[in-house]
Order: sequence, then C-alpha cells, then structure tokens
Amino acid sequence: MLSFMGDWYFLIFFLCCLGHALIWVRVLNWMHGIRSQAPWTHFVRLGLHLILSGLPLLWFCLFRFSAPPAFWHSWPMMLRYLFEGYLWVIGLMGLIVFPYVWVSYLLRREPASTSILQRDVKNIAHAIGKRPTGSGPRGWKANLPYNQAYEVEMIERDLVLPDLPKPLHGLRILHLSDTHFCGRPGQAYFEYVFKLCNQRPFDVLALTGDLIDDSDHYHWLEMFSLMKPREARWAITGNHDALYDLERVRRMMRTLHFQVFSGIAVKTEIHGVPLIIAGNEAPWNDPIPNLSAFEGEALYRIALVHSPDQYSWAVKEKFNLVLAGHNHGGQIRIPGFGSIFVPSKTGRSYDQGVFQKGNTVMHVSKGLSGGHPVRYFCRPEATWLTLRCQ
Repeated sequence: MLSFMGDWYFLIFFLCCLGHALIWVRVLNWMHGIRSQAPWTHFVRLGLHLILSGLPLLWFCLFRFSAPPAFWHSWPMMLRYLFEGYLWVIGLMGLIVFPYVWVSYLLRREPASTSILQRDVKNIAHAIGKRPTGSGPRGWKANLPYNQAYEVEMIERDLVLPDLPKPLHGLRILHLSDTHFCGRPGQAYFEYVFKLCNQRPFDVLALTGDLIDDSDHYHWLEMFSLMKPREARWAITGNHDALYDLERVRRMMRTLHFQVFSGIAVKTEIHGVPLIIAGNEAPWNDPIPNLSAFEGEALYRIALVHSPDQYSWAVKEKFNLVLAGHNHGGQIRIPGFGSIFVPSKTGRSYDQGVFQKGNTVMHVSKGLSGGHPVRYFCRPEATWLTLRCQ
C-alpha cells in the first residue's frame, strides 16, 4: 500500500483515518458500556484515546512524503506486514463501511408509533439573566462558544402503543434522566427547568438514573419535590450514582415519595389498571429484575432501564414500554451524521429518540446534564410522553 501512495496520499490518508476511527470509537463506546468502573478501565480508555488520535498523527508524520522514511526498511518484516495489513483494512473500512454507516443513519426513521407534537427550546441562561455555571468541576466548558448545555428542549410526544389498556389512553409521563447533580450546572438551572416542567400537567414522573455525580450534592435530590405528578413518582439509579452512596440515594428518593424500582419488578396500579413496573440498572447495579412471579399474568409491562443496552432484555421479557437514559444523545452530534461517542455496547444504535421491536417501544432521553457540560447539536431534554391506544 505504501508503494503506490504518491499523489494519492491525502485521499488514502483520509480514508484510513475514517476506517481507523470507526474501529476505535466503537471500542471506546463498548468500554463505556461494561460493568467495571475500576481505575484500570480509566487507563484503558486513555490508551484507546491515544490510539485513536495518535496513530493517524504518527502515520502522517512518518509517511507524509511519497516514500517511507529510511528506517522503515530496518523494521522486522512481520511488523511491516502487520502495519500494511492494518492500513489495507482501515482503508477499505473508510471506503466501504463508513459510507454504509453514514447512509444507514440518514435512512434511520423513528417508528410510526411516535410523533412529536411540540418542541420548545428554553435558554435557561437567558431566562434567569446569567449563565448557571455553578461551582462544580469543568464548569468552564459550559462557556465554550455556541455550547447548548443550557438550552433545554421541552418535547411533547405521542406514543401509540400496541395492547395499551384503554384506561391508560392519554396517560402522560414526564421522562427525565441523567441530572448528574454535582454543582455544575448550578442549582438555578435545575430549579428553573423543574419549574418549567411543572407548568405542563403530567400523571407520572419517571427518572431513569444518574441522579447525582458528586458526594456533596445528595441534598440536591430534594429539588425533585418541586414537581407535582398527579399519580406517581418512579425512579431508578445509574452507574454514576453507584460511584457514591447508592443506598443513600435510594433512601432519599423514597423519602421524596418515589417508588424506586432498582433491580425489582412490582405490581402496581395506575388509573385503576394493574401494571408490572420493573427497574433494570444493569450492567452496573445488581440484580436484574426477576419476573418469574408474574409468569402467565397478561399485565401491561413498563421497564425503567438506565442503559438502552438493556433493550434486548426488555424485548425478551415482553415489556410494552421502556424508558431509558445514559447515552445523552452523544452530547456532540455532527449534522447529517449523528452521534460519535456514545457510552454503550451497542454504540450509537440507541443514542436518542424512540425505537420499536415487535410490541416493545423504547424512549431514550438525551438527559438534562452530564459529566461534561458540553452540548453541540444535542440539547438537554425534558419529554412528556402521552400514551395512546392503537
């Protein structure tokens, strides 16, 4: 491959960079979806980032001319063959696989079971007269030019669901996720967002994890009491909650009158209709809900999962509606291409929006915050889901 670069160098280099990125971004995404949160995983991820950015830079520096540098010929033959073989692989991936991934995204459509009725963007910084940066770490990133971290989408969606019991027609669920309370954004940001949420009626408030991200901000959970659902409060925790005192988070949520479904499946009732509600926080927090006690019961099933990677579990267990978070929509999206870095074993397959397999419909929230206050073409969101019968 190196022998015929010549005038084609920059095109070949570009294709190889695309193919190289496809491989290592996919590996990075997968790493962020595994159970382990041990310190070694941080070093592995750092190494993956170095491979992702370092190898193209090294190649460009070494082979920016038509001929390889002199020391190239002193490398062991096997090493040269491996390197050239890798270049062929990533070059073909850039030429064939990357366009396929791109076109697949362009052709991706949300299922007919959903429609967006209204999408309002609220700039919280403008509304309160200042940037609610707060005092948490990395707050400076929120001040980057054109950052949309404080621009919240208030979305009204209809979900037409198979087998929805008629008494649940019109049930409104406010789905929020990934608040990551850590002092950044500041408290004023969340108070204003929750105030806006309260201005629209909803029957159920559903939180799908990663509520806190700092051991000094447990008390911020009390802000959830600002919202007033007419029927119920549901919650699960996530992988960032597990980095701190997980049981403390759950206890505090119960004192705020939330039903916390962490690792359990419970029969409950809404609008007089018996339901099975389950919470799956895998792979980080055990256990996965055991539904054997409900075998043979033809009850409507709703799952709260933190990671959309658990969608296959929900389909297998015949859940009708799944609410998920964790992926933040990628936080940075490229117009026409979509998300890049998504903390998921399934990559960007379920980064945001609504998905359907058989009779199982899943809504994935982009969340309200994140470990890094950076959003480009991927605003935070609060979403009202109105359930409709077919």
